[in-house]
Amino acid sequence: MSATSLRARPGSFERAGGQSARVAASPAFADEALRIVRDPLRILLFVLTVLTVSRLHQHYPVLMKMRPALLLVIAATGYAYLNPRFLTRANVLEFWPMRLLVLLGVLACCSAVFGISLGSTASFILSDYVKTLVYAFLLAVSIRNVRDLFTLVWAYVIGCGILAFFSLFIFGITRSTGSDFARLSNLYTYDSNDLGVMMMMGLSLTLLLLVVSRGAKRGLLLLNLVAIAATVARSGSRGGFLGFVAVGVAALVLANGMSVPRRMLLLIAAPIALALGAPAGYWKQMGTVLQPKDDYNYSAVDGRKAVAQRGLGYMRQYPIFGVGMNNFARAECTISPKLQTLNRTGPIVSSTARQRTFPWR
Repeated sequence: MSATSLRARPGSFERAGGQSARVAASPAFADEALRIVRDPLRILLFVLTVLTVSRLHQHYPVLMKMRPALLLVIAATGYAYLNPRFLTRANVLEFWPMRLLVLLGVLACCSAVFGISLGSTASFILSDYVKTLVYAFLLAVSIRNVRDLFTLVWAYVIGCGILAFFSLFIFGITRSTGSDFARLSNLYTYDSNDLGVMMMMGLSLTLLLLVVSRGAKRGLLLLNLVAIAATVARSGSRGGFLGFVAVGVAALVLANGMSVPRRMLLLIAAPIALALGAPAGYWKQMGTVLQPKDDYNYSAVDGRKAVAQRGLGYMRQYPIFGVGMNNFARAECTISPKLQTLNRTGPIVSSTARQRTFPWR
C-alpha cells in the first residue's frame, strides 16, 4: 500500500493494521500524509486535549471562569451530532477498549447504589467521571484514520510541553517535612506522581513524533523531550523515574524508524536533562527503590502497603461493586481497621457514628 492510497481512503487506518506503522515511518508518508487535520471538529478536540493535559486555563483565573473545557465539549458534541460525516463509519463499540469503557461506567453506577455512600459516588460521577466518559467517546468516534490520530497525538505532546514549562518555571519546589528531599508542589490539578504518569505518556508520544517529523518540528520535539526529562526529575516520582528508564530502553530496542546513532544521542541527552533538573535529594530518593523495606510506604499506617492491605479488606466486605467510586477516603474514616488503634473521642466518634447510622448520606 502506498502513502497516497492510505491518505486517500478514510477507512484505510482500520484496514491497514500493522502495515500502516511501516508506511508511517517513511519520509514520503511523513511529508505527504501525516499532517494535522484542520476541520472544525478536529480543531475543537485538539484544543480540548491541550487544555485537558496542560491545565493551561487554570493558570489564568479569567479564562478559568469561562469554563473553556466545558464549552469545547459542548461545541464538539454539537458539531459532531450535526455533521456525522466527520465521524468514523465504524461502530466504536466493536472494539474492546470502548466496550471496557462502557463496562467501567456501568460498574461505577452500580457502585453508587451498593457502596457505602450513594451521594458521594453519584456526585463524583456527575461532576467528574461523566466528563471522562464523554471525552473518551468523542475521541473514539472522531478518529477515522491515521491523520486524525496524528492530530490528537500532537495535541497531547503540546499539552505535555506546556505542562513541562509550568513545572520548570512556574510551579515551586518544596522540601518534605524532616527531609532533605525536594519536589514539585502546588500543582493545579496533578500531584507529583500524577505528573510523572503524564510525562511518561508524553515522552513516548514525543519519541513517536520524532520518527516522522522533519525540520523545525523535530527541533521543537527535541526541546520538548529535554523539558519532559527535567520535569520527571523535579516531580521526584520514583514511579516516574522507573517509567523513564523503561521508555528509554524500549525506545532503544523498538524504535526501528530511527537510526541507532540518533537513538543513542536521544538516550544520552534525556538522562543529562534528567540529571540537570534533579532537585536536592533526588538521587538519594531514587535509591530507596532498592531498599523498599526501609521506606515509610512499607511500615507506616498510611503507607502504600498498609493502604493496599486495607483496600483488599474493603473489597472482601464489598466483593461485587466495592465501597463505591470516590468512597475510599470515607471508608478510611468509617470501616477502616486502623480506627481501632486511634483515639476515637469527641467529634471523631460522633462523625463515625453518623456515617455508620446513615450510610446513604
